[in-house]
Amino acid sequence: MKDTSYTRKQFGQRLKEVRSKYGYNMQYVSERIGVARSTYAGYETQERFPPIEVLARIADVLHTSTDYLIGVTDDPEPKELTRNVDEYLTSVSKLNWNGIPLSNDDIKPIKDLFELVMRERVPKMKNDNNEDYSAK
Repeated sequence: MKDTSYTRKQFGQRLKEVRSKYGYNMQYVSERIGVARSTYAGYETQERFPPIEVLARIADVLHTSTDYLIGVTDDPEPKELTRNVDEYLTSVSKLNWNGIPLSNDDIKPIKDLFELVMRERVPKMKNDNNEDYSAK
């Protein structure tokens, strides 16, 4: 487990670094995350640590990830979660519809519907953008 004093120090340093990168002052950030300026200043000076919901708002305002702010990663750029629907539907177990478990047989028509929609859409996208979106 990480030393929490190091984590807090790193958190405060990273907050200030990212805030300064965008030219934001403490008042601007504090207003957008819904805390007093003095509370936000406490985060940067390591006197306070925000609750999780505030941490998420800070990351959003500062265009970074919570993982970067708390030291889990050294990459300040947030990662966009993208998923291939076919892979997702194939790999995820325990899918349900309003609490009713879905079997592979239940999911097959959903995959077939996506296949049909994309089969019609891909040629149109290719013509509009001159990009190849055909199935790989």
